[in-house]
Amino acid sequence: IKMNAAVATVTGAPQGALPAITVIQGDCLLYNCTVKASLGGGIMSGMDRNPEAGSVPPVIYLNNCSIQNCAFSGVEARSSGSVFLEDCEVKNNFQGVVSWAFSKGVVLKNCNIFDNKNEGILAQEELTYDNENNLVVENCNIHHNQIGLSLGFLPFISLKGNSIYSNRSWGITMRNATVALISQNDVFKNYCGGIKIAFNRFN
Repeated sequence: IKMNAAVATVTGAPQGALPAITVIQGDCLLYNCTVKASLGGGIMSGMDRNPEAGSVPPVIYLNNCSIQNCAFSGVEARSSGSVFLEDCEVKNNFQGVVSWAFSKGVVLKNCNIFDNKNEGILAQEELTYDNENNLVVENCNIHHNQIGLSLGFLPFISLKGNSIYSNRSWGITMRNATVALISQNDVFKNYCGGIKIAFNRFN
């Protein structure tokens, strides 16, 4: 997708339940955009299942955007895709930000992730560490989700300077993460507790 305007609003999704915006190759910058009411996800970065030789992995940069009221994830990275969000809000979606299915990772800075039906941030459900899926979350507000962050098989996690509060279950659940840096966060008023570290639910 190419947007010449500095401000754009995308409503709904083409072809039924596809994401409103999907990038499968190269870089895409979205600035001052609102994506809402998609029947599928809001924005997705991910390659085709059988990419052509020489294909460039997709990277999406979101700045000052709002992704809301989507029937699946607000923002998703998968299949060698990457997503960078700065000064964005992700709200009232089925899930907030999803980094899974062998994505290259997600970086969130100064974002507000709230009122999502399930996880604010969901990462890596595959039962393997053979991936490049790194997660960096800095100076974000993550609140009023079912779980603030639910993190699976990730090579590296950095959570720094965030406020994680008033989620309906745990603030952070970590399942089999290898290296995690949790620093200078405020984790409070989550219904079940602040941080849970345990084996993956699939044993």
